Amino acid sequence: MGFILKFLTNSAYAFNGHLPIQATEVAKSWDDLWWFLVWLSVFFFILCVGGMIYFALKYKGKPGVKPTYITGNVPIEIVWTAVPFVLLMAIFVWGWVVYVDMTRPPTDAYEIRVVGKQWLWQFQYDDGRTTVNELYVPVNKPVKLTMTSTDVLHSFFVPNFRVKSDVVPGMFTNVWFEATVPGKHQVFCTEYCGTSHSLMLAKVIALNPQDWEAWKAGKKIPDQPNADPVQDQQIAKDVKPATSVVSTR
Repeated sequence: MGFILKFLTNSAYAFNGHLPIQATEVAKSWDDLWWFLVWLSVFFFILCVGGMIYFALKYKGKPGVKPTYITGNVPIEIVWTAVPFVLLMAIFVWGWVVYVDMTRPPTDAYEIRVVGKQWLWQFQYDDGRTTVNELYVPVNKPVKLTMTSTDVLHSFFVPNFRVKSDVVPGMFTNVWFEATVPGKHQVFCTEYCGTSHSLMLAKVIALNPQDWEAWKAGKKIPDQPNADPVQDQQIAKDVKPATSVVSTR
């Protein structure tokens, strides 16, 4: 009963708009698959549990009535084997298509190097500029992050983009995204990395073309709004602000 209540509560919370915003096309694809799995699970939960309750009531023991023993039913057995197989294969193919799209960056993606360290994120651009805890990217342009760590295992996660990858010392890992919503998007470290792990926060700042060109030229740009104010309000309640930005040429 507790599981059912928790599921219904989380579903209501999501319907009220408290899932992270969809700030990439990949985010929309993953959410479509996720909601399909949720409602498929709800459908079969109702079907199975409802069927159990129905048969328990309809065929409950009655005085003087001897139940008929059923030895098997080939058509039903074929159906309950074939239907799950088809559904599982459809889910596999759907997930694989989205996964491939998420892991293969376009050839024209703008590359940024990312260094994770206790307890901050450092971003290195093609013009030699470096920023700390603020990643500037253009909207509607693919961006590839090539990441490594200088100390321990970290994990780079942007909920609004639905992208996440471990950041491993001694090797390089990659993620890519194409931001479609301008503004500030929250970055988390999702691999425990020490005492200040929860404070290892950053922002992806997605800029429109005009602001992006101005920032690349070293000009001052307007302060960007939070892309998801609800998410930021929740973060403000739970943790302290991340380390302030440092920029050098």
